[in-house]
Amino acid sequence: MNIMVSMFLLPLLSFALAPAIFPMPAHYQPEAGTCQGPFSLQLDQHLSGQDQGRLKAAAGLAFETKGTTPAKLEINPDIKGNEAYNLDITPKGIEIEASNPKGLYWGLQTLRQMRTTEGFPCAEIEDAPTFAWRSVLLDVGRHFETPAFVKHFLDVMSIYKFNVLHWHLTEDQGWRIEIKSHPELTRIGAWRTEADGSRYGGFYTQDEIKDIVAYAAARNIMIIPEIEMPGHCSSAVASDPILGCTKAQIKVPTTWGVFEDVYCAGRESTFKFLDDVLSEVVKLFPSPYIHIGGDEVPIAHWKACPDCQARIQSEHLKDVYGLESYFIQRIQKMLKAKGKEIIGWDEIMKGGLAKGAVVEIWNGQSLAETALDQGSQVLLAPASNCYLDRQPNDLTMEQVYSYDPTSEITKPGGILGIEAPLWSEHITSDNCMAMFLPRGLAISEIAWSNPHKDYQSFEDRVRRHEAFMKANGIDYGPEGKAIFTYSVSSDPSKGVCDLNGKLGMEDMELKYTTDGSAPTADSASSTGNIEWPVGKTLEVAPFRNGKPVQPAAVFATERHLALGKQVTFLTQPSKRYAGTGPQGLVDGLFGSGDFHDGIWQGWDGNNLVASVDLGEPTNINEIGLHCLQQTGSWILMPKVVRYEVSDDGTNWRPYGQVPSMVKDTDLAPTLSWFTAKGAVTARYVKVTAMNYGVLPEWHLGAGDKAFIFADELRVR
Repeated sequence: MNIMVSMFLLPLLSFALAPAIFPMPAHYQPEAGTCQGPFSLQLDQHLSGQDQGRLKAAAGLAFETKGTTPAKLEINPDIKGNEAYNLDITPKGIEIEASNPKGLYWGLQTLRQMRTTEGFPCAEIEDAPTFAWRSVLLDVGRHFETPAFVKHFLDVMSIYKFNVLHWHLTEDQGWRIEIKSHPELTRIGAWRTEADGSRYGGFYTQDEIKDIVAYAAARNIMIIPEIEMPGHCSSAVASDPILGCTKAQIKVPTTWGVFEDVYCAGRESTFKFLDDVLSEVVKLFPSPYIHIGGDEVPIAHWKACPDCQARIQSEHLKDVYGLESYFIQRIQKMLKAKGKEIIGWDEIMKGGLAKGAVVEIWNGQSLAETALDQGSQVLLAPASNCYLDRQPNDLTMEQVYSYDPTSEITKPGGILGIEAPLWSEHITSDNCMAMFLPRGLAISEIAWSNPHKDYQSFEDRVRRHEAFMKANGIDYGPEGKAIFTYSVSSDPSKGVCDLNGKLGMEDMELKYTTDGSAPTADSASSTGNIEWPVGKTLEVAPFRNGKPVQPAAVFATERHLALGKQVTFLTQPSKRYAGTGPQGLVDGLFGSGDFHDGIWQGWDGNNLVASVDLGEPTNINEIGLHCLQQTGSWILMPKVVRYEVSDDGTNWRPYGQVPSMVKDTDLAPTLSWFTAKGAVTARYVKVTAMNYGVLPEWHLGAGDKAFIFADELRVR
């Protein structure tokens, strides 16, 4: 037995009236008695040797196969449905019938979850899926997962009858698939240099991909690769600058977000490159589909690119959105010639939908009807209901279970199925399963049996199913609480900062350091509250069973001359982003790249104007304001930051001004100091940060006003 199989031991569970099976079968009729082994497995002789081998392996995970009680797996062409099965358990034995090996395999997965300390409870089950496509997206572009982990993930998917893995293989932060005709993609694009200087990344060789595809197929799972285009491709542009509009050398990004470097749609060399890539991809994946992404495509470079503008003219396109549609349709033709159809996120409808393309809906259920009206089939993955990378307190298990995939749909026959995306900005192998389960059980049940929404019964089954997950080495997380939430404050009078943390599960603990090292299982522990001195950097992460279940949060601090001094806001920040009030601007505590962290303060459409009273005349050599830019969230650097000083708080004299050095089109989250220097003596300091103003035409929020976000006014 290999290591991946041996992880799944046979659990001995207590059994209640409603079986803790996921997804719940379409028809379940309990009968009196139990069936006890050990069993004698009897396979239909019409099965191929390959099918017999994989069914024997699946049966071995459900029950012992060296005995006398019969366990029959039979092909019955009268069973209607490609994945349907009937399961009959009596005191005399077990029988599973299906029209093909897929149904037999799913029957064994149901049986596997039914075992109790007394054996298998007798029952009659007739079962078939509502949707043919039951998918999970695993994003390995941002955080790479080893082949062993991917196989483990496939094992878990198969237990709960998910039958499609959407494998997100390329992203701004990493190119994860070997392309032999372009080795630079994995030599350069698969690796990034993190802020601490470490090298992070990885990729799958073509042999590894073939092995994983075969492993998935043996578990009734089809793998759909996603090769992202025309955006989210910085790793490719970093590998070969000619692929981008500017031809400038860039680095593989280390932060999350939407980035301005996209494939140049004007040069033929771009399409030659993509043809090379896709020619190798289609040979590795026997699925009839290739996912091409097509989402979140910034247009600033296309608007400024002579080659793209020439393409718009030569193809008689209306604008850059027409160019985007041209790009998608050209790739569709390219793949159709290779025997594949495309799937794209719902943005592929913006410039005109490519006929025959499958549209994956993430921006709202109502868009499904739009796609269906245009003759396309749809996959449903609305972020409001299915994005399991969202924290459980933000998308609870109950909210997931309440999702109705047929709401707002007048043509439900065009729905291929449902998907649960696990985007990996903040997901690694350590916390992936805790984010996926138990909420993924709700997705599996909606996709398989689209049940009447009796959430109380569902929740009860989840509670009892935890024993199965523990016995089989499957990690799971909270149902409706964040894995780790916190608030942070500073008390400059005492020279300390405090973190008040809450953990989503009782068997978690916080591990932390203040010496610049990453927390490990051997680091200092806390169950919630941590105090550390201003001037030190706190790194803290929740741990469970000796492993981190979320990336570490980092809180840098600094002592300076304005620390704890009296601040007056002359313009008020937004109520939504008020931080800890005026004193938060001089508390020595710096915000992270997450503008929701409670440390940042945001001015909506206004200038930031504030003054600080240093208490007495003070020798000043430097003044700085720390700001955040996250263009995709309407947060831009101030155009210029101006500093003034005063002896009385009334009469001000100029100290210096600093313009922004960060491009507004740079979509990566960016932290920047606006620092002015000069020797002067003064008691008061005033800062005026000039708002960017109205967002430009290329921005998704064109016409809206920009935010200024700041967290610290530093005086040295």
